[in-house]
Amino acid sequence: MAGGGRAGRRLQELKAPQEKFPIKAIGAAGYCAVWQGQKSWNGVAILAEGQEPHLTRRGLPREPEDEHGRYIEAIVNGIVIGGLYLPNGNPYPGPKFDYKLHWFKRLQDYAAELLELEVPVILAGDFNVMPTEMDVYKLERWMNDCSASKSTQISCRTICVPMVSGTGPSWAIIDLY
Repeated sequence: MAGGGRAGRRLQELKAPQEKFPIKAIGAAGYCAVWQGQKSWNGVAILAEGQEPHLTRRGLPREPEDEHGRYIEAIVNGIVIGGLYLPNGNPYPGPKFDYKLHWFKRLQDYAAELLELEVPVILAGDFNVMPTEMDVYKLERWMNDCSASKSTQISCRTICVPMVSGTGPSWAIIDLY
């Protein structure tokens, strides 16, 4: 994990409850961390090399009953970092897909609030989206997966289009294949 950079590192799918996060091992590697653990697939963390990340939020705002370990936020070197793990949403269609779209909308609303702060912000993680055909091998195998659905792709574009089109604030999603 050497060379974490100014904005540190972000982890997802911790697959460990809060009390079982391996903070001692992470500390031995020279990192400090904030995390939101959860048993099974969820859980997110932000690591910073040689400094304690300043925790600002666990979970997205306005729905405190949503306790899934899917969003954590901290300040590292003056940069607001949001570590996220969007819901998978399968089977599609269905309640899990509806939850995914609702979660995406909450993220979009909160991202707009973060932009109003006029400070550097990074939202990084697994969006569980295939925004283009380039994002998957043999697209035909994924046509019934919600990650390739038009609704999910449109939700993703509402976050990244303002930078690309020049019609909105200066921000974008960068897909790191």
